[in-house]
Amino acid sequence: MNNKIIQTVFLSFSSFAKVYKFSKGKVVISALISIILASQSNLNAILMGKIVNSISHMNFYTVILFISILLLIQFGSSLLNIFKSHLNNILSHRFTINTQKELIESVASMDILRKEDPRFKGNLQLWTYGIGKFYDTYQTLIILVQNVLSMGINLSYLFFSYWILALIVLLVSFIKGIIQYRIIRFRVEIRSGIERNSREYEYLYHLLLGSENQKELSLFKSVNYFKDQWFLKKNNALDKQLVLEKMENKLNATEYALSSISTAIASFIIVYLISHGALSTGDYISLTMSVGAADVSLQLTIQRLAALIENTKYIENIESMSIVPKQKCMEELRTFRLDHELRLENITFCYPNREKPALQGISGTVYKGEKVVILGDNAAGKSTLVKLILGLYRLQKGDIYYDNVGINKMDTNKLWDRTGAVFQDFIRYMGSIRENVTIGRREEVNDDVQILDILNLLGFKESDFPNGLDTQLGYLSDNAINLSGGQWQRLALARILLRDDDVLVLDEPTASLDPLSEIDIYNKIMEFKWDKTMFIISHRIGMARKADQIWVMKEGEIVERGTHYQLMEKKGTYSQMWSQQSDWYLKSNRGDIDNVGNGEEVYESGTKGRAITS
Repeated sequence: MNNKIIQTVFLSFSSFAKVYKFSKGKVVISALISIILASQSNLNAILMGKIVNSISHMNFYTVILFISILLLIQFGSSLLNIFKSHLNNILSHRFTINTQKELIESVASMDILRKEDPRFKGNLQLWTYGIGKFYDTYQTLIILVQNVLSMGINLSYLFFSYWILALIVLLVSFIKGIIQYRIIRFRVEIRSGIERNSREYEYLYHLLLGSENQKELSLFKSVNYFKDQWFLKKNNALDKQLVLEKMENKLNATEYALSSISTAIASFIIVYLISHGALSTGDYISLTMSVGAADVSLQLTIQRLAALIENTKYIENIESMSIVPKQKCMEELRTFRLDHELRLENITFCYPNREKPALQGISGTVYKGEKVVILGDNAAGKSTLVKLILGLYRLQKGDIYYDNVGINKMDTNKLWDRTGAVFQDFIRYMGSIRENVTIGRREEVNDDVQILDILNLLGFKESDFPNGLDTQLGYLSDNAINLSGGQWQRLALARILLRDDDVLVLDEPTASLDPLSEIDIYNKIMEFKWDKTMFIISHRIGMARKADQIWVMKEGEIVERGTHYQLMEKKGTYSQMWSQQSDWYLKSNRGDIDNVGNGEEVYESGTKGRAITS
């Protein structure tokens, strides 16, 4: 119990300090206004009592004076409340943007494997909800201070006027506090569950409304299927929300009932005292207003304390966000270099929630400037391997050396400065052509000549873009255009051609291109980046002929490696893959066959002829 109180106090003041550090001036002004406003309810009660007594004594000048003072106080309080509300709105919006920026930075620094874990999406929903609790906690503390001051002033007035009235208010408030505290854990559990599960119905909602999904949804007539799922999950979330609201309504009704009872008892006591001449009519007004104000202040104080406890449970979640350990100090980290070789030693890797390793005992050496083609079935481990080579996944067993320096001893930011990749699930950035191409090299954003040269190399024409390099893509702008799958892939390839990377990874980035276009582009890339080390992943085997090394992967292991001719002579897995794909292309195109067996130039058939190899 004591630990929970200490933790709540610590996290509450940490949140206050976080907001104070962000904008000291606004926090100080808001706190001062809250202190001033704390005395308003008691001043109103006292002045109303004075007004009633003055009326009773027919002292109209005094009545006018007290009414004027009361109106001035109320007018001043209204102005202060408006100004405070405006100040808080500005602070809230700006602080929220800042905490969202910090969340983006925190997520960016996490290990990529963790971000690919299904649990990450649920945690992200909680973190996104939780960051709003920093400002809520600060605001709650400010209001809590105002309520405590108001409560203290009103209770002091009651205590010195007739102490039993203060005791009644305190007793009722104690009962309310117990009720509030008992439901906090239940409320947090329900809200956390709602936030965590919101990813399900949000995914289905965006799936149903996303323009890129409409073709397949229509063809498969699957709209109703997913709509029913969304409707069910959304209603389940609503049911939980209604349970929470029902519980809170019961709590509010109970609190109102207790407040009514305490006010009634206090009123009967005051009336009794007035009937025996102990109090005046004005005292009745002042005391009943003070009882009501003290009760409201105490009730709000309890609610704010409950909100603090609830908020800190969400903040605990944020504070315990176990971000990937930061790398050691920059002096201890080695700068990336690849002057000689890249070496893999006995790499084994397993994904979360999986028992079978994705990679097992992978070793190999790649010399600077070599081109390596990695082949294999789906789930053979190809993409996993290149992510480890690029430092996107942290090694679990084994090591990767660049010129005899282990990748774990390198500054990953320096590594990423000199390595690039186009993945099969590359991002289609909703922006201009210029932004899409220069996303990995922002300093070249105005070098139109170089950008256009690369786009031309990849088969784009100036007529493809109505507004040149500033043509908008996607759907964020009304005058934007969209590209075909193959054009998007060419645009993604342009990003790495603009960079001067030492290591390039092409992870099936041309899957939407026809084989002839694919080979043509790969030939251009290999010529353009002739001196760079390159890893090419593909299901299409044609470009393997030009590779310095071919790695054939199966179930997380390299089962064959060598050049095209070495592997064809072995007549193993690679030879079988080559023959099967050659036969498939030949049967599909019904071309004239020439020298199929050894994988030379395969066929040519008029204007429709396509070569499997370059």
